[in-house]
Amino acid sequence: MKVVLYCEFGMSTSLLVTKMKAAAEEGDVIDAFSLDNEATTVDKYDVALLGPQVRGHYEEAKKIADEYGVPCLVMDMRAYGTMNGQKVYEQAKKAYLEKHNEG
Repeated sequence: MKVVLYCEFGMSTSLLVTKMKAAAEEGDVIDAFSLDNEATTVDKYDVALLGPQVRGHYEEAKKIADEYGVPCLVMDMRAYGTMNGQKVYEQAKKAYLEKHNEG
């Protein structure tokens, strides 16, 4: 599973990425970028998660992700605030599994 996190500048999620990688399964890829990079990066991922601080851009971000069939969600605010990588990873995995069990 390839997960991308988007935030304001791509920096505030770096600690969360580290914690998510610790919870991830072998072979999973987890990256973070500024939301400004979504249009050129989202097609390389299976799930896109927005940081709570950019949730105001959700509709626009979802529209871009939908073009590539990538589930797009806003990270759980509490999990983000506490840097709970396990919980955010589980949120991404649930979206991934729902997408791949659709058909």
